[in-house]
Amino acid sequence: MKTFPICLMIFLSSTVFCMAEDQDAATNPPATTQEKPAQAEPKASPDELLVKASPFRKETLAKINEILAEVEKNYPVAVGKYNSADEDKIIRAVVTSLNSGIEYITAGTNIPEEPKKEITPLTAIIISSQKILYQRIDSFSPETYAKLKDDCENTARLANRPIGLLMDLRDCQGYDYESCLKSVALFCAPEKVPKAEGMEMPKRVLNIPVIVLVGNKTKGTGEIFTRLMSEGGQCLISGGGTAGCPFMKTKVVLKSGNILMIPSVPEYLSNIPAAQISPATSVTPYPQIAYEKLSTTAGSEESDKCLLRAIDLLICLEALHKEQKKRESPKPK
Repeated sequence: MKTFPICLMIFLSSTVFCMAEDQDAATNPPATTQEKPAQAEPKASPDELLVKASPFRKETLAKINEILAEVEKNYPVAVGKYNSADEDKIIRAVVTSLNSGIEYITAGTNIPEEPKKEITPLTAIIISSQKILYQRIDSFSPETYAKLKDDCENTARLANRPIGLLMDLRDCQGYDYESCLKSVALFCAPEKVPKAEGMEMPKRVLNIPVIVLVGNKTKGTGEIFTRLMSEGGQCLISGGGTAGCPFMKTKVVLKSGNILMIPSVPEYLSNIPAAQISPATSVTPYPQIAYEKLSTTAGSEESDKCLLRAIDLLICLEALHKEQKKRESPKPK
């Protein structure tokens, strides 16, 4: 068990070094999940791994080593009872504590490829007795952004606007960050939307109450859009917890054969946490009504509990707004 502290040191060194490498390449995220296979080179010693260590890594490793050394010296039974399975648990706990969306996966685990979806931009429709605008987006892309922008501009020109907008992102995935941010800009003030240098953003065109529907299939830019809208005070989130994977991940194979899945985060999105989003109003998000049925069958929204709850919320919000306007209007003399 004397090798236990060294094992932990090597892992921490490898993990933080891989994160540093990933941050250097963050401004050019990969189009697909990449893999860095283990190379046939001599295994680096702990001292060699520390040569390129950041101050954080050196300080952390020094403190961990000091703690384990004192435990081995003063309470050897506490360390002596651990086995390789315990080491694996501790390593996983260390990765989790980084709170950066990094996954530690056992060697030999099958990691499925990101599914490729053929996305057709869907036209916004008016539902619930012509009161509410419904927009479903299953992936942000130049095409879906252009369609959303067109629908928002048309809605803004209406004499009798819908009382609110339902953005259905319950099956939204993909990693087109630029299209996602441009979509956010249609609803938010410019200063609240992050962007890469040179990225041209549209002007805000629609200002009505928005509820975003999400679930555990909401992933990637679906999560980024939802978080930015919520933090900008532009929407209420309803449904279930999201996937907790807003960024594309790079696969790094360690010398042990175990795997790290490390988020590739563009610098301009570095303030967005790689974490699950919990809706303000929790509603079972699925089954999700088919767009074709919703767009052709009046009253079909009643079969979708998550959608129906959001409709009720928007109607209640409109009723409260009208009541407030009555109280604020001057009374006739």
